[in-house]
Amino acid sequence: MKKRLLLWVFLYSAGAWFSTGFHHFDEHFQIIEFARYKMGFNTAAELTWEFHEQMRPALQPALACGGLALMEAVGLHDPFHQMFLFRWLTALLSLGAAVLFYNKMAPALTDENHRKWFWYLNLGLWFLVYSRLRFSSEAWSALGMLAGFCLVVGQKAGFRLFSGGLLLGLAFIFRFQAGIFVFALGAWMLFIQKNKMKELVVTLSGIGVALLLGMVTDRWFYGEWTFTPWHYLDLNILQDRASGFGVSPWYQYFLDFLGFGLPPFSLILLLLVLVYPFLYPKSAVSWSVVPFVLLHVVVGHKEARFLFPAVAFVPWMAIAAIGPLRDRWKWTSWLTNSRWAKAFVWVNSLALLIVLLKPAEANMGLYKYLYRNYAGTNTLMLGLNDIPYEHENLQVRFFRDTLWTRQRLDQDPDIDTTGFERTLVIVNKSLPFDRQLLERLVGENERISPLYRDMPGWLSLLEYKGWYSRSNKWQVYRYSPDTTFLNRNHPL
Repeated sequence: MKKRLLLWVFLYSAGAWFSTGFHHFDEHFQIIEFARYKMGFNTAAELTWEFHEQMRPALQPALACGGLALMEAVGLHDPFHQMFLFRWLTALLSLGAAVLFYNKMAPALTDENHRKWFWYLNLGLWFLVYSRLRFSSEAWSALGMLAGFCLVVGQKAGFRLFSGGLLLGLAFIFRFQAGIFVFALGAWMLFIQKNKMKELVVTLSGIGVALLLGMVTDRWFYGEWTFTPWHYLDLNILQDRASGFGVSPWYQYFLDFLGFGLPPFSLILLLLVLVYPFLYPKSAVSWSVVPFVLLHVVVGHKEARFLFPAVAFVPWMAIAAIGPLRDRWKWTSWLTNSRWAKAFVWVNSLALLIVLLKPAEANMGLYKYLYRNYAGTNTLMLGLNDIPYEHENLQVRFFRDTLWTRQRLDQDPDIDTTGFERTLVIVNKSLPFDRQLLERLVGENERISPLYRDMPGWLSLLEYKGWYSRSNKWQVYRYSPDTTFLNRNHPL
C-alpha cells in the first residue's frame, strides 16, 4: 500500500508541476487577482464584477494572500513557482482526502478485486485527477466535502463530528453550491444514521465556526460586514444573473460526462452511477450527492467544473454498483471482463498522462517565455489583434511584469517607441486577421525576427491536414521599427 501510494504522490506532484495555468478564468481572477488586490498590486477597478457585488467568498483569496506573502518573504518571487506550490498543496491534500475516502468505504467491498479497482479509480480516474490539480474553489470545496463526509458518516460521538462539520462548513464557504450537499448529508445523519440531537449540535457547531471564519475573512476583504452567500443567491439564482453567461439543457452534464469519461467506457460509468441510488437508496452517498447533482441540473447555466466535487464519489458509486448488478442479472458479468478492464486501463492511463503533462491554460507557455526573458525590462509589447494578457477587459497581471506596455496595434496605429529598449510583436496565428496583418508587416519590413512559438518548428514536418497550423497559436517577434510600419501616418 505504501509503495503504491508513493507512486501516486509522485504522479500528483508531476501533474502539479506540468499542469500549469487554470481550467477556468474564475480560478485566476476570483482568487489570485483578488489576493493581489489585498496585497496592493491591483486596484478595485481591475477586478471582476463579482467583487463589486460582494458575492464571492474571501477565504480562498485570503489563503492565497497569506501564501504569496510568505513566499515573497522567503525570496520566492517567480509567479510560476508560486502557483506550482498552490497546485501541489491542493493535489497532496486532495490525495490525502481520497485515501481517507478509500479507507472509509473499501471495507464494505467483499470482493478483493473490486477493492483494487476502487483504489485505482479513486486515485487515478483521469478527469478526477485533473480536478485535483487545480487551485480552484471547486477543488477546495471537493476537499471539504469528501473529508467531511468521511468524518461524520458512521460517527455517533466525539471530536470527529465537530471536525467533519468544520470541513463541511469550509466546503460551503469555498463554493456555496456545496450547501445542498451539507444539508442533505445532515438530513441523512438525522433520519438514517439517527444521530442524537446533541451529536447534531456538535456537527452544527463545526459548521458554525466555518461560517464565522468566512464572515470574518469577507469583512477583511471587502472592508465591511457582508453576507456573501446571500448576495450570491440573490444575484445568480433569484435574479438569474448566471443565465447571462449561457443556458444549457437539463441533460448537458450527462453529455459532458460521456465526453470527458472517454466513450464507450464513460457510458458504462454513467450507467453504474445512475443505478447506484436505486441499489442503495439509504446510503449517505445517495442522500448527499444526488441532491447536489440535481441542483446543478435544474439551474440553467452549466459548466462541467461545477460538478468537480461530485466526481470524487463516482469511483465508489461505480464499483459498489457492479456487485449487486452481477448478482441479480448474470448477463452484466461482462462489466468485469478482463479485456474491457485492460482496454480501460490503457485508455485511462493515456488520458492521465496527457493531463499530468499538458498545461491547463494554452497561454502559459507564452507567459513563461515573456516573464523569464523580459521581466524587469522596459519592453513595448504590441498585439496585432488579440492580447494574451486580456480576457473580457480583465488583466492577467499576476504573470506579467508591470513595466510592460500593451497596445492593440490594429486599434491604435499611433505608436511611440521612444524610451523602450525593445519592441515585441505578439501574434495569435489562429486568427486570420492576425495572419494577414503579420504578412503585411513582414512584406513591408524585413526587420522582424521570430523569437518564440508555442510549438517547436520541427513539428511542422508532421503536418497533416493542417493540425500544426491550427495548434501553433502564439508567436513572438522581435521588431526593429522604422518609418515603413511604426509611424503615425501609416494606415493599417
